[in-house]
Amino acid sequence: MPACRTDRGATAVEYGLIMGMIAIVVVSAVSLLGSRMSGMLTAAGCAVAGVSGSNESCAATASPAPGLSLTSPTRGTAYWVGATAWPTTNMIVSGVLTLGGTTSGNRGYGLVVRGSGLTATALRSGYTFQVDPGLGGFVLRGWSNGGEFQVGSTVPFPSGFNANSPQQVQVSVVDNTLVAAVGGVTVMQVADLRAATATGKGAAGFVMPTGTQYGVRAWYGSTVTGPEVTIR
Repeated sequence: MPACRTDRGATAVEYGLIMGMIAIVVVSAVSLLGSRMSGMLTAAGCAVAGVSGSNESCAATASPAPGLSLTSPTRGTAYWVGATAWPTTNMIVSGVLTLGGTTSGNRGYGLVVRGSGLTATALRSGYTFQVDPGLGGFVLRGWSNGGEFQVGSTVPFPSGFNANSPQQVQVSVVDNTLVAAVGGVTVMQVADLRAATATGKGAAGFVMPTGTQYGVRAWYGSTVTGPEVTIR
């Protein structure tokens, strides 16, 4: 009697091979999807956090903050205008700035706060806290209708101060008070801006600044460089 044939063994092997191939495809697809999702989540996280180079994953996806480079004409003034739209007149503006350019004593730079009408060539209203080697110290200027006048007295530079070296400059203006610090040390404090701008040459007709722009001012051939100025 002829032996009976059976296909059971072959069918089981074929099923095993098919299942193995399916498993390989599934694992590969999951691995690829996971890699793509990880990259997307990392990029999204860096974008939301505004991180630039704080860790290896974000360093690969986030762009570094742009730097600041400002050059003023020999007999004129130039401005760097902050790009951030600020919702209030209360602000803290800071940056690490380096003065260069002309060797003339009549040069310098300043931070603009509560500005309005601020462009690359003009400031209509606001305050500028200035590092002014020509005057040998720190100066606060008030601006109204495009005109300027000095608010209070010049604060002399401390012994050994070098305006040409990088300086951490910060100006805080909250309500009616302005505080300026250089190198982490407070160098100027105006407790009552309204009272301080009510007297002195140019005070007549002065309108208190209520703008929300900020920036950097340079004059008479000065150059100002550094990381981007920030506001908070």
